[in-house]
Amino acid sequence: MSVLSEAYFVHHKPHLQKLWPDAIKWLRAILREGRPYIRPLLFETVFPVGGQLFSLVGDLEPRLIVEEGALDLALELWKGADTNEDDEIEGYTARPLLMCLNAQKGPAFLDVAEVATRLVDDFDGDGDAVIETILDRLSTAAEESKCVNSLSTTDLLMLLRILADSTQPSLLGALMSTDTIPIVVETLGILLCELSQTAEHDRSVELAFDFLSLMIPASTTSMHEAVDAGILKILLVVASEHQRYDCLEQPAALLNQFQTGIVFRSLASDMIASMNSIATSENNFDLPQVLQLATPNFQREWKRFEALLLEQAIVFELFDYDYAPERGACACCGKLAERKNYLKCAGCQTFLYCDITCQKRDWSRHKSACRKVDDESREYLTSQGCRVSRRLVTLQLNRYCSSIAALARQKNIPLDHLGVHFHHDRAPFMINVFDCRNVGKNIYDFDYSPIEPLVAQEVQRERTLGHPCIMLVVSHFGGVNVSYMVYLEGKLDPDAGRINENQGALYVDEKDNVLFPGASDVVEVIIAKSKELADNDWRTLWGRKPYEYLVEKGKRECPETNLFSY
Repeated sequence: MSVLSEAYFVHHKPHLQKLWPDAIKWLRAILREGRPYIRPLLFETVFPVGGQLFSLVGDLEPRLIVEEGALDLALELWKGADTNEDDEIEGYTARPLLMCLNAQKGPAFLDVAEVATRLVDDFDGDGDAVIETILDRLSTAAEESKCVNSLSTTDLLMLLRILADSTQPSLLGALMSTDTIPIVVETLGILLCELSQTAEHDRSVELAFDFLSLMIPASTTSMHEAVDAGILKILLVVASEHQRYDCLEQPAALLNQFQTGIVFRSLASDMIASMNSIATSENNFDLPQVLQLATPNFQREWKRFEALLLEQAIVFELFDYDYAPERGACACCGKLAERKNYLKCAGCQTFLYCDITCQKRDWSRHKSACRKVDDESREYLTSQGCRVSRRLVTLQLNRYCSSIAALARQKNIPLDHLGVHFHHDRAPFMINVFDCRNVGKNIYDFDYSPIEPLVAQEVQRERTLGHPCIMLVVSHFGGVNVSYMVYLEGKLDPDAGRINENQGALYVDEKDNVLFPGASDVVEVIIAKSKELADNDWRTLWGRKPYEYLVEKGKRECPETNLFSY
């Protein structure tokens, strides 16, 4: 049957229909035969031929996939036989299982969820064992050029991709919890480095990239794993070969997703380390030349990505030297000072107090709203990530306060009732303004928990006391919205001077108009000086990191203040 192939059976489908049930029985019988002399037959005939026959049936008569025993055979061929060091052929084949998973849905066909569940059941219900088996075989197939079955890598990557779309809970959990992303990134790197590129190599690259494009944006953990495994260089290489690999704009889309994660310091640090590694150890890697070969869309995304990463690197360096400390005010007596000098209400995690005495005096006013705050909001507001995010966005609020005030004027929102919404869940980042008086009326997309009305009411009370207080809402990667009460360093003046071209992160309004920070912005100054010291050379910029020297120098020259000299 295998030798006759599609060339014969495309004209004799009734023969295929008649032979298929017996082929299933014979293959299953041979697989179950335990005598030693059968072993060569398994490796040289059953696994290769089993894959070919399932492909034949899947292409010509897919309804035969539901024939009794076909799925059982596919699972047996997938589980395979133990291999020895001398074996030159894999002791399994993934193709039959793929044909079962690819069978059309309907009354006469197999369902993907059903096949995925059977696959897990065959591994005693252990989804982790299923994924670990695929990853072990993928690593072997990618590294061992001696493998006769050149389709192994392609089939395994396709199997991962299909399972990622399944609804089988243990498989989805295993895909997120195992070393899936690092291994697929490593496999992709090996494929791209192969000297003898073939059409099958190209197909494997496309499948690997398609899988990573689906999995990496799922969480910041996935992003961490991908960056640590070297995805940034791979993105550049694939983007420069866009005409060869059928990935369309996937590299640009994935790079766009990465930008939403750079606001988190740990991920930004990983990306800075990755850029440093490329700059210092990849001497033959010509970034400008690679970018010239990429699509215009990827070039734009890379420019935004690199500008944002440089800005974040500088901002976090500044934070390490206590630049732009947060301000706060006691909710009872109204005293203004640095935020770190206050106690925080344990109930709402929002109100600040000078001491226990002030908190007790204010309790009769505060208790009703405080008791409405839900556990989920309280838990997030106590996290380290929340504190870093609040400080970062407070800095950006002060940098862009003139542009924000201009937006408020355009929407006729009084500054005493102004709220600001930072969208870090998309790139480029977006800044919206809203009226705090409307919070709690289900008008805004972030207005869904008790914390928002509490913050809105307190901000408006603070404004009546003359405090420069703003309600700040931040939308993070993953759809998390968090509300803060923050204090400005200066006045909201829509007519204050602004730079007319920024070199750092790109912020836009809801109409995609570019927003600019105020004049003499410290972050922009350091970006410009860093590029000047690096002579606009990317390798020097990320290899030597001149911005670290500039931040340290600025603080050294103004040791007694929160200002930096440049």
